[in-house]
Amino acid sequence: MTPNPSRRLVLGAAASVPLALTLGVPSAHAADSAYVMSYFTESTSLGAGTDYGLHLAVSTDGLQWMPLNQNNPVVTPTEGALGLRDPFILRKQDGTYVVIATDLKGTDWSYVSQYVHVWNSTDLRTFTGYHRLKLHDMNTHSWAPEAFWDAGRGQYALIYSAVNSSGHNVIMVNYTTDFVTASAPQVFFDPGYDVIDGDMAVGVNGVNYLYFKKDQTLVGARSSSLDPGSFTVFNTGVAHGGTEAPTLVKSLTSSTWWLWGDTYTPNGVFYAWQSTDLSAGTWNALDQKTYTQPVNSKHCGVTTITSTQYSNLVAKWGAPAWNRLKSYNYPDRYVRHANYVGRIDTY
Repeated sequence: MTPNPSRRLVLGAAASVPLALTLGVPSAHAADSAYVMSYFTESTSLGAGTDYGLHLAVSTDGLQWMPLNQNNPVVTPTEGALGLRDPFILRKQDGTYVVIATDLKGTDWSYVSQYVHVWNSTDLRTFTGYHRLKLHDMNTHSWAPEAFWDAGRGQYALIYSAVNSSGHNVIMVNYTTDFVTASAPQVFFDPGYDVIDGDMAVGVNGVNYLYFKKDQTLVGARSSSLDPGSFTVFNTGVAHGGTEAPTLVKSLTSSTWWLWGDTYTPNGVFYAWQSTDLSAGTWNALDQKTYTQPVNSKHCGVTTITSTQYSNLVAKWGAPAWNRLKSYNYPDRYVRHANYVGRIDTY
């Protein structure tokens, strides 16, 4: 369960296991003042609380997140594996949205899909035009899709992880104007070793940044262009145990950037770092007291929205009918009760 941010309670406790979350933001519009998160849920040992549909949460500060629809999915795939992972929301050039996601239900990594799930939406309250988009003919997956607008090409670049002829995972790219058809795949980034989960920050002081997972560490590359093959690694990365699914998010109210990382195991736990200078490639761990994720959320994507869109999403999907009580001095722990006994448990 996740707290309504306006009614959050903090308590003391006595031990420490980490909490976290992950985000990712396409370019913000001037009127944006809030965020919407897309995610799926995966609880410890894949038990209760696991769901491979599209979930949404909202936040006014990018740190305290309120799940919508009682932390239930708002839409679920009806083709392919009948489930999704790694959903990502992109606001397109016309102001409407596209949602893309990995075609995979659960953790059957032997399942191979050359497709990604796609929905269109004008307001993230209704989802239309569902289909799967085929990206390649290779005998490999299409994991963790994300997209960004490449102004020089006048097309959207859709990046994802796949095993290329090199024999290891690389970041691939296809170009599209409508997310219905796409160009032939190209290798977007291949540093010579296994990389997955690419996430972009485009046009930051004339530089483009790509963060990715290498050996359960979040590492950054950069380029002055968006051309395939132009990115070079520039930092040693950060990690908290086994970490994946990096996502870069820019604060709407300050110069702060956040880098979010998801735990490698199905625990629904994220970690966060912050920086005021992407070019430096250095990150400081964010205090766990400062953020709260939707319960069991995994591999999130985030885009910015207006205050009106925020209110409309809450009106459509509803705020939680419950609160989660989070320890202040040991923020990996939460108050819960079972069999008439109150407890303070790790996340």
